[in-house]
Amino acid sequence: VEKNTVTTPDKKQGLEDGTYANAQLDVNIGDTVYYDAEIKIGKGANYKITAKDTLSTGLTLNHAEGDITVEVGGVTVPAANYSLTATDSGFEIEFTAAYIATLAENDVIMIEYSAVVNENAAIATAIPNTFEIDYSKQHFEDHTDIKTYDVNLKKTDGTNALAGAKFNLFTSETGGTALTFTKDSTGYY
Repeated sequence: VEKNTVTTPDKKQGLEDGTYANAQLDVNIGDTVYYDAEIKIGKGANYKITAKDTLSTGLTLNHAEGDITVEVGGVTVPAANYSLTATDSGFEIEFTAAYIATLAENDVIMIEYSAVVNENAAIATAIPNTFEIDYSKQHFEDHTDIKTYDVNLKKTDGTNALAGAKFNLFTSETGGTALTFTKDSTGYY
């Protein structure tokens, strides 16, 4: 790592808090996607770092107090060392140059946050999400994708529609989470 640098950010995601991967996630409307975005500090880093994630329209950021956490080495970074601006559509964190100068080479700033897949998520197409950092005159990005799928359901006896028939679908053969569906104008769910 060169002097006065940060390394490319590493962004991972998962459907469980604390369980992350660099792979596309298959999700449903209403699922919570958990993110872990990391910034590795280079030798002699001493400029401010701005970290930003602008979510796609298919995601809503959880941004109540405590929903976005910042740690280095498992220790919470005091809020005096950065400013945080967050809305439903993303966040921006600016770490002070004075704080960055206190970090050692290879220290990792870990930002954890989550977002809910909302009704505006595109169906059957990858939904990209980009985490960006700016350090001095350097700009870095890392991307993750989620994907939703459509399901056409119609309750029939094999030929005729069944009025009032009820059944449940789950995310797993052995239970899991019950799925919910909305009936469209053609009678499909």
